[in-house]
Amino acid sequence: MIARPTGSAVLAIHHVTPARAWSPLAVSVAALRRRLLELKRAGYRFVSLAEVGPAGPPPGAIAVTADDGYSSQVAYLRPLLAELGIPWAVFVLVETLGSGNGWDVPGVSPRDRHLTTHDVESLAREGVTIGSHGLDHRNWTHSSDASLAAEVRRSRERLRELS
Repeated sequence: MIARPTGSAVLAIHHVTPARAWSPLAVSVAALRRRLLELKRAGYRFVSLAEVGPAGPPPGAIAVTADDGYSSQVAYLRPLLAELGIPWAVFVLVETLGSGNGWDVPGVSPRDRHLTTHDVESLAREGVTIGSHGLDHRNWTHSSDASLAAEVRRSRERLRELS
């Protein structure tokens, strides 16, 4: 009898590329497909964020998330996860929807536009969990509790308007 996996994980993805990825913040579609299939063959099951509690996913489970809401996540991640039947969540920056950003660093992360409001609405209709990653990717470690709470509230309100 094969032992069921006892560990769990949240797989956080940033950029997805159609070919070999050169960035530490990116993964190619082929490499990600291989890894996801290996995890399935090892007995892991993929869960939605609704099944993840404060302690993380249950034993033997993996939740897939996408950070920053990049357009490559719609172009390459969405069809791969749909093909494999894997639920996922994307955490978007509501003030960057449809634009670029100023924090991608050449040689570290590829230039990638952010999702549009249409992309977010479409993903939500498909059952993808949409979460807030804040308004604009500012460094929260220097924010007061009050400004942090206001940013989280405003970003969630803006996301609800899209749903």
